[in-house]
Amino acid sequence: MKNNNEMNRRYFLEVAGKTVGFAAGLNLLSPSLTLASSKQSDLDKYDFLLPRVKFASQTGVHDYWHARPGGDANLLNELKKVIRCKVKPVLGTNNWNPPKASEGQFNAVVSFEEPEELINYPMLLMTGESPYRFSRDQKEGMVNYVKQGGFLFMEDCMANSVRDLFYQCSYKLLEELFGRGSIKRIPNSHEIFNNVYDLSNIGLPLMNGIEHGARGIFIDGRLAILLSSHDIHCGWCDRAGNIFRYQANPSGCIGPWSYKEAIRMGINMVMYAISH
Repeated sequence: MKNNNEMNRRYFLEVAGKTVGFAAGLNLLSPSLTLASSKQSDLDKYDFLLPRVKFASQTGVHDYWHARPGGDANLLNELKKVIRCKVKPVLGTNNWNPPKASEGQFNAVVSFEEPEELINYPMLLMTGESPYRFSRDQKEGMVNYVKQGGFLFMEDCMANSVRDLFYQCSYKLLEELFGRGSIKRIPNSHEIFNNVYDLSNIGLPLMNGIEHGARGIFIDGRLAILLSSHDIHCGWCDRAGNIFRYQANPSGCIGPWSYKEAIRMGINMVMYAISH
């Protein structure tokens, strides 16, 4: 971990200066662009927000893009302890509960059909368990977002499922949009595993699910999309260590290490997203 004197709000905001350039680079910050007053107030008041991506499941499939808001809340709470930045809270959550959120509980919700909203956020979270569908506008919006500097974490939170349906659907979508062979394995030596916390000995922590390793889309050498089936987001929910506490870490110790490692990975993702 970096020296604590570096990990303060000034350091965070210096790194986050990239966000302004990201938004301006889209040529959408014009007088004609107006945000709802509450949204603009949030952007002025808080240093970081973590939006959920809203999407539709395939016909006949019951899945929730807004599942387990407690994971988002825990990550943001841990982030502000380390960086001492101002984050907008996710409301009415307690670890695994509620199983799904109302849209207003999240600190932000976006759709890839709304490019004027996407430009405000350097990092987006998209999670689910089942196959989903994207419209042509959503596909175009996703590509434009990451090509202009955004970072997307796509997480298959499998829970008790034994099939990585969201992961496989996402894999096919990314190959459709970026080309066959475009999804690359992310080596443990990559900066996202050691920019704040050093996870280079384990790479992407495995909470549950099917171990595909860390894979993603690179654009001009920058990691733009991280695709996971390791249940990292579920790890964020497990602050009490009720689900993953009996797993062994690489040193062989048994204990509630999974929440800690999942949170550390999340913080590394945030810092990578705002600095690239």
